[in-house]
Amino acid sequence: MSDETHPFAGEQYIAIGISTKQYDESIPIADEIVEGALDRESFVAPWAVVSLRETNVERAVARVGAAVTETAVRQMAGFAGYRTE
Repeated sequence: MSDETHPFAGEQYIAIGISTKQYDESIPIADEIVEGALDRESFVAPWAVVSLRETNVERAVARVGAAVTETAVRQMAGFAGYRTE
């Protein structure tokens, strides 16, 4: 989820988990990968947010498009109690 506009870009990253198990709140990503590839059907888990330091990142496997990121952020904010209504 991180890009060059975030604080500590290149040193620390915001990430959301990806799982091969689908739940009602999961976001399918099969047709949303814009870079790289996954070898199994996978889903974004917007409740599984983590902050990673550069030393924790070995390599990037795949990147999803902006629509998935937007959906995941909205759902994650809702799980954290933020409401736009």
